[in-house]
Amino acid sequence: MIKLFFGNHNLCNSFSVLVNSFDAKDLATHTRSTVPLLCYWSNYAAGIKFYFNNLGLKQSQDINLHFEYQVPSIQSAKSSFTDLFICTIDTSIAIEAKYTEPRYKPCKVWISRGEKPSYRELVLQHWLDLISEVTGNRYSPSMVADIPYQMIHRTASACCMPDKKNIMVVYQLFAQQSGAKKFYGADLARLKQILGNSPFIRFCIHEVKSSPRNLQPFVSVKSAILQSGPYSFGAESFSIL
Repeated sequence: MIKLFFGNHNLCNSFSVLVNSFDAKDLATHTRSTVPLLCYWSNYAAGIKFYFNNLGLKQSQDINLHFEYQVPSIQSAKSSFTDLFICTIDTSIAIEAKYTEPRYKPCKVWISRGEKPSYRELVLQHWLDLISEVTGNRYSPSMVADIPYQMIHRTASACCMPDKKNIMVVYQLFAQQSGAKKFYGADLARLKQILGNSPFIRFCIHEVKSSPRNLQPFVSVKSAILQSGPYSFGAESFSIL
């Protein structure tokens, strides 16, 4: 059975309930990456089958899909919110959707722009420690200075669930800008190398050819998602790094 959740614990008994759980500002325009993500996963049974087949996994009987899954940071630091978390008894897949967003700031820039850089180093170390619990290796902030900060806490989130033998971070690219796969792939490959090419975490890129549809006047993005959908999708490719 596939179950849908908004957040960590809010069970949704239908896809429409899930979509209506999102704040309007999160779906304010069709260019927000959440919009193509929801359109794609509206057919979640097909999406699950595609992912498990391409990852070489046996599809479990019970699968939970958590949209906006929250993993707390330390003290008052901002939590990490994963666009979509796919969980089974032995698998956790953290999916980060990308559409029009540019490459996020590397850790060294994120640290330097904080009011208290030393505190931000502690936050980064917290995420690295979560990864260490899976890989068995130790990491320091200086080792990931050039990796986007978001990529670190997304990977840490994938590692936060106990007793998972299949841990994966997937960047689902709806992006139309040229070079998106190249720079996301390069960052993920560098991170994989820094983590010691650990066999316990896999990094993947899922490219989806997407085309925006013309929205009817006065129809909200949320309503469009629940009707025909603001996007149509074509060819897909799955790359395991």
